[in-house]
Amino acid sequence: MSLENSMHAKHPLLLFSTFDALELGILILNNQGEIALWNRWLVNASKRNSDDLVGMPLCAVFPELKQGRIRQAVQAALEKGQSSFLSQSLNHAPFNLYRHSNDDETPLRMQQQIQVTPLRQFNDEMFCLIQIQDVTVSVMRERILVERAEELRRYSYHDGLTGVPNRRYYEEKIIEEWGRAMRQNTPLSLLMIDIDFFK
Repeated sequence: MSLENSMHAKHPLLLFSTFDALELGILILNNQGEIALWNRWLVNASKRNSDDLVGMPLCAVFPELKQGRIRQAVQAALEKGQSSFLSQSLNHAPFNLYRHSNDDETPLRMQQQIQVTPLRQFNDEMFCLIQIQDVTVSVMRERILVERAEELRRYSYHDGLTGVPNRRYYEEKIIEEWGRAMRQNTPLSLLMIDIDFFK
């Protein structure tokens, strides 16, 4: 066997090893929408063996995808050769995948970012590559930042001693309410009340 033939014979094994080494989900569908490849990352995230899933339709393995955006993206890839990007912000967690820890904590539903790409072979047979990236940590970090920003906003609009809204809050609200009164042609009243010489 020549060196070139030897290299071609080893390529499939090298390719599968590469897919298994990636830190993201690699799912390849044939032109019938059946699973042709399922890498180790997906085995760990789904706790399902790839040998049991190869040859099965994608929607049989993930029934929750039947009416979702993923199914439309797969059809576009297989029928029209179109790629699709599905961000987490619009699609959240379409695949039933979980982050599993070593302790006894309940697995956390994985937030996902997904790329769907058509793969055309030399014989014009069409396949579909689905790449699934775990973005759970980024989503959680973003939620924490949003919560802290909201907390800072609350502090900036309320008096630290009494907890009542402060002058900054008043100045913004009076402009807002004045605009509403002008638009709706309704009266606007302002009350100033002294309580123990504290306005």
